[in-house]
Amino acid sequence: MKKKLFYFIAAMMLCFFESQSVYSQDTPVVVSACDNYNWNGNVYTQSGTYTYSTNCENACAAVQTSPYSCSGTGYTSTVSTNSDVNVGPGQTVRISTASFSKNLNISGGTLVICGSAAPQNINMNTNGAAFTLVVNGSLILNNLNLPTNAVIKNYGSLILNNSVGFSGEIQNYGSMTCSANFNVNQGGKFYNYATATLSGNHDNNNVSENRGTLFIGNGFQNNHGATFKNMCTLHVGSEFINNSSVVNEGSVAVEQMLRLNSGSTFENAAGKTVSTKNLILDGTFRGVGSGLSRLTVAISSLINASGRLEGTTSLCDANGIETNNGQAIAPAFIGCSGNVNATSCSNISTLVLTITPKPSQPSIACWQTATFNTTSCAWDVTGTQPAEPAKVNCWDTFSFTNCAWVNDNTPQPAEPAKVNCWDTFTFTNCAWVNDNTPQPAEP
Repeated sequence: MKKKLFYFIAAMMLCFFESQSVYSQDTPVVVSACDNYNWNGNVYTQSGTYTYSTNCENACAAVQTSPYSCSGTGYTSTVSTNSDVNVGPGQTVRISTASFSKNLNISGGTLVICGSAAPQNINMNTNGAAFTLVVNGSLILNNLNLPTNAVIKNYGSLILNNSVGFSGEIQNYGSMTCSANFNVNQGGKFYNYATATLSGNHDNNNVSENRGTLFIGNGFQNNHGATFKNMCTLHVGSEFINNSSVVNEGSVAVEQMLRLNSGSTFENAAGKTVSTKNLILDGTFRGVGSGLSRLTVAISSLINASGRLEGTTSLCDANGIETNNGQAIAPAFIGCSGNVNATSCSNISTLVLTITPKPSQPSIACWQTATFNTTSCAWDVTGTQPAEPAKVNCWDTFSFTNCAWVNDNTPQPAEPAKVNCWDTFTFTNCAWVNDNTPQPAEP
């Protein structure tokens, strides 16, 4: 009787733990913004306290705020015009202009993008010096040469229009897109903490880590000597080829083929499922932890002689395994039985927001331009009235009409009438002067 009671209590506890939910409350993010603020895809125009709840995996990153304030002090210089920018070691430069399109000449230091920038070129001649590029606003790049000791930290929007290969480091805390191939070279590092969309291929030759949502439009290749960690959500549009080490503690979906080559390892955490249409297993797929994990195949599975299933995991192919020359080492098994129970997790983020309303545009003269400065939340009025043109004749006058100086074509003053018939006048200093000519002597 006691044994039956024990099993009953154990079963009830197991049911409880399998269905429980965990709520993670982040430290509130305090932000002061001008006019509006975009947070997790929502645009807020009023001050207040807001919350955002998402389903999270074991180690999905929380929203992070840039440590560099666009309205703060401590900058070596602030660039508010569209002109070439030079940044050197020991300098911290801020670009606040709403539309920057000139050259960036980098030899070191820190550059913070507070406005919108689409530089013509980024010329990096750091010679090993450290350089940090912080994006609080938006940055569009047509080319990128990111050497060792150079870091990009994106808290806003980063758009890469062409293929990139880098030996430095990219940390994404905001929204990042790459329209072509995205290659982490030897020595390079990529960390995604928010949302990154890579439309082409992703080749990893060193370190790539996802703690947010990573969409790879085409293929993903994790090359020899490289490490890839997925702590949240990974979607691969074509083929995922692993030649080295992969650790998964989130969710992985592969549209076409998951290929684990000989000598490679793929560690899958308890309660996690990796799904693919097709599988070629020459390496090792290992379940890690006490709970069951799963590799799900929709169409075909090919397990070659060097292929191994290890740990607390199962390979589930509803159509059956087409070729199996490998090994499933207990407790790993081939089949779809058993429950894969991941702990439900909700991540709640809090935003304490203060909005400064955008003031109305001031009245300006025709020669002035008003540009709204999102950093100061004020209108910057620039421009000076054109200078009055030089006179050709001393009697010339000009009127400022339709934002231009116009010659009034004022005539020369007329010579005054004579009082005496012998009077004469001279035009001097722009006036007629009586010469005081005496009356002719009587003959």
